[in-house]
Amino acid sequence: MTLINGLNNLKRNKMTPKEKAKNLVDKFSEYAHTDFVYIRGGYQAESQLQNAKQCALISVYEIIDSYIQEKNNGCIVSEKIIPYWQEVKQEIENL
Repeated sequence: MTLINGLNNLKRNKMTPKEKAKNLVDKFSEYAHTDFVYIRGGYQAESQLQNAKQCALISVYEIIDSYIQEKNNGCIVSEKIIPYWQEVKQEIENL
């Protein structure tokens, strides 16, 4: 996917940063398993959420870094795209 396609997808998607953050964490939750350690039945779910959040944050960091590198290399990057992903990062941290 090129950066232009990524921006076009973002425009079509129209998710708020909060919605996008939840969407990413939900996608990673399926794969974010923990050891089967139960403390009153709630420990596994909390660990799974934390792992999913970390996976989503890694993805967002990579996205932000890619756009910054492209911008530093002289490519045209929308002024809205990096702040959008920074807001997504903040929303993931707030979940």
